[in-house]
This record gives sequence, C-alpha cells and structure tokens, in this order.
Amino acid sequence: MPRPVTIQDSAILEAARRVFLVRGYSASTAEIARRAGVSEGSLFKRFRTKTELFLAAMQVQSREQEQRGLLLAAIGQKPIRTTLEGYGRHLLRHLQIVMPRILMVTSSGLRFARHYRPTDCPPPLQHVALLTQYLRAEIRHGRLRLANPEMHADIFVGALSHCAFCETVLGRRATSHVDYVRTLVDGILRAGQPPDTRRTRLPRTKTGEAPK
Repeated sequence: MPRPVTIQDSAILEAARRVFLVRGYSASTAEIARRAGVSEGSLFKRFRTKTELFLAAMQVQSREQEQRGLLLAAIGQKPIRTTLEGYGRHLLRHLQIVMPRILMVTSSGLRFARHYRPTDCPPPLQHVALLTQYLRAEIRHGRLRLANPEMHADIFVGALSHCAFCETVLGRRATSHVDYVRTLVDGILRAGQPPDTRRTRLPRTKTGEAPK
C-alpha cells in the first residue's frame, strides 16, 4: 500500500496566504483546505483556530534567523555603524513586505497581543527585542553608552516602520533608503559614543602642567 502524502505546514501556510491576501480574513477555511490539498479537519489539527492560521500565514520569514545570527555575531567584533546600517536596510526591506499584511490583520479587528501566550513576543515586536539585546551587549563591551537602549531600539524600528507605511500606503518616498537608515544610525551613535579621553583631559598651563 502506498504511503499517504504528507502535506507540510509550509504548503498549508502558502495556500492560506494566497487566499487571505485575496479575500481577507473572511476567507473560508474550506477554500484554504481545498487549495492546500487537505481536509478541513486536518487543517484544524495543525492550527487550532482560523485566527491562529491567519496570523501564521501573514507572517513573513525573510532570512530572519540568518539576520539575527549576523547581528548577534557582530557584538564586540564588527563596527557598530556597519552592523546597524546593514540590519536597518534588511529590516526596511522586510517591513515593506510585511506592512500590508499587518494592516490586513489589524483591519480585520484582530490584535496580535491577544493571540500570543504571555511568554511569547509578537512578531512586530521581535525586532525591537533583538535590537535592544544587541545594544545592551555593546554597552557591556564598552562600545556604547546609552541610558535607555530599549527606547533607542523602539525609535529605530518605529522610524523604519513609518517609512515602510508611507511608501506602502501613501506612496511617498522622501529619501533613499541608504540615507534614511544612515541618519537613524547617526542618532544612536551620537547618543551612545563612549567618551574620548583625549578630549576630556584638563587643559595645560604654559609650563605643561595640568591646572590644580
């Protein structure tokens, strides 16, 4: 007897994504099951509710694990500017893809926080948490001085989200992405640059001695 064909979750999510993007949250799970080639019962064995399926389908995995690894591997090693600018450009590209899906979720009357366990971090906030982790680590290495790294991470991700929103929804692109990200990184570096001891030395008198 031939073995039954196993449908991967990725195939179900791809089918759900295609249907939801056309019909919105009102799409029927029966149509999604037909598109995926599974029964509706099998669908709900893998995803407990239609909302869980919808949220999973609307997520975007654009090399996120790889980018996370690159960011954390750069701690204490690579130039902070280079690391932040690279991560910022990646995140902006990611947000341009995910923004329409986030808007579809919220326009459907759903809220991310209500459908995740208290110990989970909803996808839109994972980037803030990851960047905060990076900034705190660089502070421990003495390469940054930030009083509130989480706030700087929130501002960084929030500004990139605003840029993606304006382009996706309003059709406005004010500047190049490279310049936009570089400006945001400038703000973090200006706020968190370690003191330069050469500039903080006391001025010397004519005899060459530091004033008492």
